[in-house]
Amino acid sequence: MHNDESGDRRGEPELLREYAVVKRSVVVGGHKTSVSLEDAFWTSLKDIATRQGITLSTQIASIDTNRRTSNLSSAIRLYVLEHFRMRATSTCPPSGLLRQFRSFREGRISGSSQPIWSADETEIRAGESTGRAGREGHPPGNAPAVLG
Repeated sequence: MHNDESGDRRGEPELLREYAVVKRSVVVGGHKTSVSLEDAFWTSLKDIATRQGITLSTQIASIDTNRRTSNLSSAIRLYVLEHFRMRATSTCPPSGLLRQFRSFREGRISGSSQPIWSADETEIRAGESTGRAGREGHPPGNAPAVLG
């Protein structure tokens, strides 16, 4: 396996890369510091910053300024969790949530091209199963409902 400075972990299965901890140098408050996060959190944080129209550095600086924990990495993880928790419980119309969670709807793990399962969009909107659960291409019966 090769691991370069950018955190590229060639040779690992896609799923393992999502959980691999990647250390990056960032400038926060005029000081260079290192932050270690799982690749999935880096990707999510970058997506959040892009949607808000700010740079990743600006986003991290804001989290740093407002954090309640002593560890910046933990504060970032909590920020990302809270961001998606708030979006999941927002009054956003179902069609908007479906677009926002396209990867989940398609049963894809972020960054993976292989679906872990797929579901019909109308099933997700209705939050109900059509009785096809557990068959190939459909989530098992214990899969969480996306919208309910």
